[in-house]
Amino acid sequence: MIQEVQSPVVKGMVDTVAMQLAGETPEDYYSQLNEISHFHLLDGDGKTDAHLALGDGILPWMEYLESLHKHHYEGVCTLEIMGSTYYQNPQQAIMNSIMKIRELQFTK
Repeated sequence: MIQEVQSPVVKGMVDTVAMQLAGETPEDYYSQLNEISHFHLLDGDGKTDAHLALGDGILPWMEYLESLHKHHYEGVCTLEIMGSTYYQNPQQAIMNSIMKIRELQFTK
């Protein structure tokens, strides 16, 4: 589609849950897209389209971030957290996820 549109403003994006449910990895996207500019980062249960806070599911989200780092990703990364579990205190889920990201150490 990106090739058909031929616009410099149309770029690739990765939706973690759709990627995981399709059995794909960030590497699959890097091999197909010239540029990725948006990444939905979340955790999930591995079976449904659950959008969980980081650490609340089973997805290898740390590996996803390592792949982005390896490819020198400079686009947007959004925490896409949804569900009734987070209705009472959505800010805490976001802050916990941010803390988990900040704790990661990447090698060059």
